[in-house]
Amino acid sequence: MAGKNKRLQIPISESKKELLDSRATQSGFDSSTDLIQFLINNFIQGSINVYIDNLPTMTLDKKTEKEVLESLKDLAEGRTIQLDPSDPDFSKKLCEFADE
Repeated sequence: MAGKNKRLQIPISESKKELLDSRATQSGFDSSTDLIQFLINNFIQGSINVYIDNLPTMTLDKKTEKEVLESLKDLAEGRTIQLDPSDPDFSKKLCEFADE
């Protein structure tokens, strides 16, 4: 698929687009498109990471909280297996797990 480009279209308000264009050129990019391409390429290469401070939270009742904590402990201590549906041997591993 090398050499074949796809167009990425992102809806954005006119005011945000104007600010983006302005900030991109102030930062030395020829256009906001160049900035976006820079960000995408560096994100793909792992040079840029995204951290989110305000993740949504949920409240659990005590019973559910205990079950979740026990499940996490089981996973951390290797008492739980993780199966990947994209694994070519997924069906085989699932059957082996069911037979245990």
